[in-house]
Amino acid sequence: MYKLTLIVVLLLITLTILLFNYVGRYDSIGPELIVNSNFLDSLEGWVKHDNKSAMINTPEPGLLSLAQANSGSSVFVKQVIKSAQDYSSIAVKCDVKIENIIRGKLSWEEPRVLLVSKNDSGKKIWNYPHEVFGDGWSNGWGTYEKAFGVNEGINEMELIIGLFRSSGSMYIKNLSVHSVVEKYRFTIMKYFLAMLWALSFTFIFYLLFWTPQNRYLTALLVVASIISIAAILAPHSAMRKFQESKETLSVYKTAEVFANNIISKDSAFHFHPLGEVYGSDWAKTHEMAHLSIFFILGLLTFITFRDYDFLILVIALIAFAASAETLQYFSSDRAVKIGDFLLNVTGVTAAILISMAVKVAYRIMKPA
Repeated sequence: MYKLTLIVVLLLITLTILLFNYVGRYDSIGPELIVNSNFLDSLEGWVKHDNKSAMINTPEPGLLSLAQANSGSSVFVKQVIKSAQDYSSIAVKCDVKIENIIRGKLSWEEPRVLLVSKNDSGKKIWNYPHEVFGDGWSNGWGTYEKAFGVNEGINEMELIIGLFRSSGSMYIKNLSVHSVVEKYRFTIMKYFLAMLWALSFTFIFYLLFWTPQNRYLTALLVVASIISIAAILAPHSAMRKFQESKETLSVYKTAEVFANNIISKDSAFHFHPLGEVYGSDWAKTHEMAHLSIFFILGLLTFITFRDYDFLILVIALIAFAASAETLQYFSSDRAVKIGDFLLNVTGVTAAILISMAVKVAYRIMKPA
């Protein structure tokens, strides 16, 4: 049965990856939203931000080149997408190549393509995921393609391409920005696959954890799992609303100030659960959230697991960690990252090791 459970999870992960990466998801329904997107007219229509150590040019028609020697500054080009509120989703696609990149200390100090939205008052809202081009993009040209849902209250958006506090070279070609809608066929396949995920997890929880003695702890584990998956799947519009609502709570303000004073006096780190989403320097908290959530799930699983076979427990938790990351595909504006999966695995592994150590210590210290 345990082998069957693992096979089911691996099959669902494979089907999800295939669906979202190899089946056409969107249809373009409008004209190109960017002026001179192919860079045939040099940088006409684009606003440049450079410095003395940077160079922005089009070495050949259709190719954008960004380069800088100083990793302490930024170089980028940007263009406004006007009347963004007229569209439900906007897709960005381009070919990317990077060379000799030296990154900064913070997670956002890297080559990036990003969308920044503005509300009716003109305030920038950093609520879209910023695509990081890591080492995997340094082996030649790769294609980046992503669709972003346009949140309510957005007046216009900016497309920004650049090297942010990092040095090296970045090349862009075949850029296109269009309004898109999800294909009906893809939507049906997506919801059918989501239903399979839900049924499979119900079966897995019953198989692995349910006993009359463990019914309350098992229920707690199921609730914790649902909350963690809901947080992973939550669109950024919902996260932004949560951010705005909690800022009005005085108890949160008090807790944040207290935590900042206890955790660190260094302004490079602050207690802020949604820091990275909003473009701040608090990205480390995102990593801590992954570790903490799966550490707690690991503890609950160890307590409720009815067969304390170490290998089965590890396989079950790693499969759950992989599933949690794979489920992000179902959210249109969330990125699946192998680094987050490794953080999840680290959290559950630490929980297992600590739980086993406590259990062994208790047995040793327990009077005969």
